[in-house]
Formats: sequence, structure tokens, C-alpha cells
Amino acid sequence: MRVKLVCGDLTAFSGDAVINAANPTLLGGGGVDGAIHRAAGPKLMEHCRDLPLIEAGVRCLPGFVRVTPAFDLPCKWVLHTVGPIFNLQRGGDLHPGETTTLSGVGARLELARCFENCGRMAIAMGLQSIAFPAISTGIYGCPLGVCAMVAHNWCSQAALSSLDVTFYLMPDSYNIWLKEFGPETAFGVDLP
Repeated sequence: MRVKLVCGDLTAFSGDAVINAANPTLLGGGGVDGAIHRAAGPKLMEHCRDLPLIEAGVRCLPGFVRVTPAFDLPCKWVLHTVGPIFNLQRGGDLHPGETTTLSGVGARLELARCFENCGRMAIAMGLQSIAFPAISTGIYGCPLGVCAMVAHNWCSQAALSSLDVTFYLMPDSYNIWLKEFGPETAFGVDLP
């Protein structure tokens, strides 16, 4: 697996697929989710609305993956995954399917499932390159270091040797991830 860390805009990724840190409705939101929906154009929202509901208002459960075309994004696909809520950073009601009942360990395990299931889906689809954001670190309140550790563990353990993985990070998280992954990942590095 080739891994690279980039401080930049996930929506500019021109590989096979971007991973969307979505909410369970898959109908857009703030942060990465909103940026992907805006950059992909209105057809992404239309497509997401047409996805079958798993339960009332829920198109994707936490830790799972739903795939859509990328529409106006430069990549081919969007793999939507719903990360766990560590410490909700917004007021108001939860979206359908959101829960805050996980403990710290349970939330980390669910976050790991997001990375694992996206990787498995990418391999099953025959993809060669995918790009992740720092899942759950925005409105869902995952500490940046925790997300970096979970992602690094996944990269170190995953049997995905044919996959190039790029993590697109905001400036506040980039240095934290570099410490976890090592400075060589700024240029791309093959992990065992």
C-alpha cells in the first residue's frame, strides 16, 4: 500500500474515489460532506435521495459504506461512510441514524470499521487509488490524534498492497498526522 499525506482539498483528488465523511442521511451537511456535495453538483444529491433507506431517514449506518458516482468531481466514485460521534460539536437534534452512545473504545472500533470497509469496497471495485479525509474529526468531535492513530493502524495492518491511499488533511491536522505516520509520508511511502 502506498500512503501519502496531503494538506489540501479532497475534492481536487483525481484518482479513482474519494471517501466522504457523511452523515447517515447521505444528503449533505457541513465540512467534508458539504464540500463533496457542492463540488459533485446537484446530481449527487439526486442520486443519494434515490438510494434505498435502511431505516427512517437513514441511507448508511455508521461504519458502513455506500457508493455513488462522483458526477462533477475529478474522480470516478464517492465512497460514503458514516463515522462515529465522539463529542458532537453542533447544537440541535441528531440526524436520523446518529447516536452518541458509544464509549471511547467503541467509537475507535467503529472508526476503524470505516477505514476497513472503505478499503474492502475499493478492492472489490478494482480501484487503485482512493483519498480519505480525517473521518469524524469535524462536527463528530474525534480527536485528531485518535483518527491519525486509527488510520495508521489500518494502513499498517490492511492487506491492500495494490491500493494507493492519500489522506487529505486540513492544516490543523496535517502535522499531527505527520507525527503519527512519519515525515516520509508527505512524499508518499510504501507501507508493508
